[in-house]
Amino acid sequence: MSPLPNTRVIPVGWAEHHRPVVAETQTAPAVLLRSTGEKPPYPLPEGWTSETTLWEGNVRLQQRNRSEDPVSGLQPTQLREYLITGPVELLQDLQVGESGDTFLVLGQRYRAMQGFRGSLLWEADILCTFNETQGAGNGS
Repeated sequence: MSPLPNTRVIPVGWAEHHRPVVAETQTAPAVLLRSTGEKPPYPLPEGWTSETTLWEGNVRLQQRNRSEDPVSGLQPTQLREYLITGPVELLQDLQVGESGDTFLVLGQRYRAMQGFRGSLLWEADILCTFNETQGAGNGS
């Protein structure tokens, strides 16, 4: 409810006016990758990858204050949750879940688990997991 009749709490055009400021907080270089499902050839050629790049740009990365320690097949694991915030275009074709897309941010891999719009119309918030288990393959 507005404090005065016929006034708005947030002025018209406020969001677009402040969009560049929010975009400047996204400072971590990131690459969004998707597995092609190809099996590696033998012998493995140098530089071969089974992933394709879907997007490159900057994001904001925040660790959530929750961790899970599930035991899968008697192998203890430690998963940490992270929130990756980037442009809303990331949600257009994002695949989430255990076999979903992967973000490579500052040399670490984060698995996209859930995507949703942020509180600002041009932002996407993507809940990701990072596997800190020893030998987990760099977070995937």
